[in-house]
Amino acid sequence: MLNKITLSAFLLIVGSTASAQTTPTFGVKAGLNFASTTNTTSAITSFSAGAFANMDMGKSVWFQPGIYYSGKGYELHQADMYNAGIGFGLVASDISAARVKNEEKTTINYLQIPLNFVYHKSVKLGSFFIGAGPFASIALSGRYKGYAEYSMLPNQNDIIYRYDFDRKIKIGEEPEQMEDYTQFSDIKRMDFGATALAGFAFNNGLLFNVNYDLGLTNIRSGNYGTVKTRIIGFSLGFNF
Repeated sequence: MLNKITLSAFLLIVGSTASAQTTPTFGVKAGLNFASTTNTTSAITSFSAGAFANMDMGKSVWFQPGIYYSGKGYELHQADMYNAGIGFGLVASDISAARVKNEEKTTINYLQIPLNFVYHKSVKLGSFFIGAGPFASIALSGRYKGYAEYSMLPNQNDIIYRYDFDRKIKIGEEPEQMEDYTQFSDIKRMDFGATALAGFAFNNGLLFNVNYDLGLTNIRSGNYGTVKTRIIGFSLGFNF
């Protein structure tokens, strides 16, 4: 339901602003993403690149739609203690307690469409700008890799089971059953959220941009918890 409402809002914004200016200007941007999610213990570094249009709305406000490749994802580092009967072929007679260490890295490649409204404040060398707006992202591909390690207590160096995984993420599919916990990585096709941005545009066209993207929808397939995307981005660009 939230996805349908957000998509309807996108169409309304595009329709109401498409005729705001008959002669838009265009630009390009590329830079680094520091991507994480709501279940993250550390971020991954990826990149973004794409193009945008500037449509003058009057009073120093521009409508700025764009289309970008945007790398998202996360790293997860966990270490938990479990009592007997933890599964994976182990029973109470085998082990009284175990330490489970989980290391994983998930990367997801998106085609992202932001619809930002940007305010410009002119100065001698150019203009400062600040803006915000919604975005829609379409997942293109992704990969999930890492390992889970199980060791007996008190000797945590005595590894009794290790599971390594490296596979493509299933996109837009609901897992039929949880064959193993890597099913947690399967994601939905669409992500919706909001962007805040700021920066400086020089008179010669060069610009510097900082942005924060906040995903508002759960991208995880199945009933395996909630994951929402986060990005802090830094980019350089040029206004033609």
